[in-house]
Amino acid sequence: MLTIKLLNAQDFHMNVGTEGIVGFSNARSFGKFVDSYNKEFEKDLAKKLRNIGFVSGYGIQSKFFYGLLYVAFNYSHLTGSSYAKFNNGTRRYFELKENYYCTNVGLGKYDAGKGFAAGVISVGINNMNVQTYQKYKDGTISMGNETYLSGSYKGFAMLFSPQVVGGWHITEHLVLSFTLTYHFNFFGLGNIDYFNMDEVGKNLDLVKANSIPEDYQKFLANPNLGIVYDDDQVKFNFNGLKLGIGLEYNLINK
Repeated sequence: MLTIKLLNAQDFHMNVGTEGIVGFSNARSFGKFVDSYNKEFEKDLAKKLRNIGFVSGYGIQSKFFYGLLYVAFNYSHLTGSSYAKFNNGTRRYFELKENYYCTNVGLGKYDAGKGFAAGVISVGINNMNVQTYQKYKDGTISMGNETYLSGSYKGFAMLFSPQVVGGWHITEHLVLSFTLTYHFNFFGLGNIDYFNMDEVGKNLDLVKANSIPEDYQKFLANPNLGIVYDDDQVKFNFNGLKLGIGLEYNLINK
């Protein structure tokens, strides 16, 4: 009699957990804006604007091992910022918020009671927001109409991310885990402040922008000041290396 053994006693594992994340996020398109902004205000800047760079945040995840197959679902929230400082003490801030919703599939091995490791491909969506405002020397923060760009710009991109994940049991159920990943964001869409867009549409003389432009100097020279067309918008394709360290609870181990 032929018997096919589909699942043995140590083939299925489920972990849930959270992790702290640090890393870098840079967008080439945003870098073009940074260069043109610094060039426009070259003589007025005590500190030049830089690409976003360092980011940090947290992640929540559930992981499943079925034999060698690894499947996981996770949400991650990351923030980072950059600012330019003018000679008069005023600062222009750009604050990035990234929200990743991902499905991860790979191959690996879970050694019950000891730990696990896997090579993974992650795909998902990154919802992003870049908020920019003026902070004056006296500490006052303004997103008002006295300067261009102030606003909250929303966009999203598709995500492709190779990963290495691993973990070690520190008790029977508690696992110390890590995730090393590189985020590739592509097909970025958006970079729109919907409030600004509505206000600019009503009043073309308003000191506002509907989107962050790649070329700030071109934006200032635009006769339709305040309108940034699709081809001229910064693409929110923020890419970079991330490292997560966290704790997981082994719910199922059989």
